Amino acid sequence: MCIKEEMWDQGADFMIKTGVKGRRSLDTSSTTSGTSEEGATKKKSRKSLTGEEALKKRLWTIYKAVYDYQFDGRSLINIFITLPSKKDYPDYYQVISEPIDMTIIGNKIQQNKVRLSD
Repeated sequence: MCIKEEMWDQGADFMIKTGVKGRRSLDTSSTTSGTSEEGATKKKSRKSLTGEEALKKRLWTIYKAVYDYQFDGRSLINIFITLPSKKDYPDYYQVISEPIDMTIIGNKIQQNKVRLSD
């Protein structure tokens, strides 16, 4: 028999951990068979995210996964953090009409400028 069960059998007050709320005492003498309205507490419902907040959260999850990805112990993101120089790589800008880097993507997510097309 565990300690909590022994204490429960003895009818003693004891402390139980309740997650975020911390610790609260449980008085076994006040609870009778059935539920009492005094001891019942309302569960706090989570604040539901709006469409934009949910999208932003998902985009940050994807962004972080791409940013942290490693192949054979090497990070592959380094060349995509900032755009290459136009002077050093003029062909890059001829091939890629709208270049973008991870910094720009992160800023757009932060400023809620990313929209999904239907």
